[in-house]
Amino acid sequence: MIFRTKDLINISKGKKAIQSSIHSQWSCLNDAERALDDSADYLNHAFHTSEEENPWWMIDLEEEELIDIIKIVNIKDMKFRHRAKKLCILVSLDNKNWTIIPQNMINWDSEMLECIVILSNKVKARYIKLFLNEKNFFHLSQVSVYRRKVLGYIVCGKPDGFGIRLCAMIIGKYLADKLNFGFLFIWPNLLDIPLLNENRGLQETADGKQYISCSMDSSENIFDSVFLENFMCAPEDTGVSYGYKICQAKTIEELKYGPWEKDWGWYSTSELPYLWNTDISKEECLKETRKIYLDIKFSEKYSTIQKDVELAVGSIKFVAIHLRGGDMIYSDLKYHPSRFIFGRHFPYEIAIEIINIELDKGNNVIIFGQDPDSDEQLANYFYEKSNKKGLFVKTISSFIYKNYSDTERAFFDINFMSYANIIFTSSESTFSRTANLISGKDILKSYFDIFSDEECYDIISKNIEILNLDKRQKAMSCYRLYHFGRILNKDIRNLCHWMKLAIQYDEDNYAWKIYLLVLLLEKKEYNKVEKLTKDILKNNKDVVISGMKYRGSRYFKNEIDFMIKHSSGQTPYLSFFLSEYLLNIQNFEESEKFLTYALEKLPGKLIFG
Repeated sequence: MIFRTKDLINISKGKKAIQSSIHSQWSCLNDAERALDDSADYLNHAFHTSEEENPWWMIDLEEEELIDIIKIVNIKDMKFRHRAKKLCILVSLDNKNWTIIPQNMINWDSEMLECIVILSNKVKARYIKLFLNEKNFFHLSQVSVYRRKVLGYIVCGKPDGFGIRLCAMIIGKYLADKLNFGFLFIWPNLLDIPLLNENRGLQETADGKQYISCSMDSSENIFDSVFLENFMCAPEDTGVSYGYKICQAKTIEELKYGPWEKDWGWYSTSELPYLWNTDISKEECLKETRKIYLDIKFSEKYSTIQKDVELAVGSIKFVAIHLRGGDMIYSDLKYHPSRFIFGRHFPYEIAIEIINIELDKGNNVIIFGQDPDSDEQLANYFYEKSNKKGLFVKTISSFIYKNYSDTERAFFDINFMSYANIIFTSSESTFSRTANLISGKDILKSYFDIFSDEECYDIISKNIEILNLDKRQKAMSCYRLYHFGRILNKDIRNLCHWMKLAIQYDEDNYAWKIYLLVLLLEKKEYNKVEKLTKDILKNNKDVVISGMKYRGSRYFKNEIDFMIKHSSGQTPYLSFFLSEYLLNIQNFEESEKFLTYALEKLPGKLIFG
């Protein structure tokens, strides 16, 4: 049951009730209405009928009401609880015409003690009749009927990382207050991205490279116990959701009156409300979200971190660079760059350009990122220039003097970032978006808003050799040049250059080989297509196919479709590879077709020969 007792009104209390009969021994004074007293603690039961065909009990609510919940408590003596197995419920507006409640909505708990019937305002009634669909005695301890105090709920059901959950909580509470809805949140202990390999916090790759991945502390460690009691519910009550549907409600009226996503209301989103709802202003929203954040009751430990941030910031004026991307470069997310990279990854080459501009404006710069070594390298590159100007370029680590856990460190970073005059970010970083909500000001600036695609391409290609970054970082920058090049219709030879360079830097990443295969097919360089395909078949066919079909093949859909369309008699090895892929996704007819193509050109030969 999602609705809390504090958000419900017991509309059955003090009302009139009658029953089909009384029992000569077990009925009591005012037998039927005893069931409506939710404060009474009867020894065994509230009312008791005689044994009869279809015994019933009925309440008159005295006026028409939207019914949200009917709570039924069985007889306390376990020997007789089975008598309520064939319980049925009817509702009526006039005591003449009746609507039956479906039996699949009437479910007793495992001990047959309580039955919570959730009607979610789907029916209006004045009369509610409970009866047994058989000949038997009818006896219950309590019946309570509830309607909502609040029209609905906004629920933060995010299964993502810490920053995005906090963002959706702030936005959810803002919308709930605006609509006069209730607010709730869930806090799953596991993250939602299996490609992170269940990483937590500071991680290390097989070759010893350290990077900061997503992390998650328990709700009990983060929030105050009273706050949890008031606002947290169990995931099984609401389910999890990313909250996409609420963004389709373009006005406050649509948000308030629906149609809603759920019977109880909406899941919250991490998308800024003023960007998708025409009735919400940016200034008002940011002003309120700051108040909401300040009203969140954190645990003593996390409240202390907020104070640590205040002391560390002091009177410093600075701009922040949020270099999202470490987890996308060093975890298995890197194998699916088209899905996870473009709007989230912040290239170091772009950061170099922005820092130069900000130093020339007289601004200090603090770097927030997930790749500590690369962040330090970036800060050190500007040491001399910033010193000459009486400024600084530092990493956020320079301001941390305590040993925080992974999530505590994220909390420190996000609070510190909120003090920036500007937060330079990628277009889809919810971590920096949360800092923006905490600040109460519009301080977010995506590098996509500063530079055109052409400028991004030129900047990355100009700055790609300045820092001695990890080869996987270099490979990702090459991919960004490939991706921008695609958008800008750059010469295909340039695109091939960047993909070949990406493979040199990070040969382990099969995504680069898939993109290069498509480029070579476009150029009709079939010998090179065959050579690359043979290499894949020989060395990592199963891994590549597994990656290509991940989540229904949607991350490489365009590339797969292109290969299927343009594979020809001149590419038998590619045909064999596609046959294996299609077999893997159980497209047997197409798989056989491509296998036939391959064997026609390679009769009697070992396919890897």
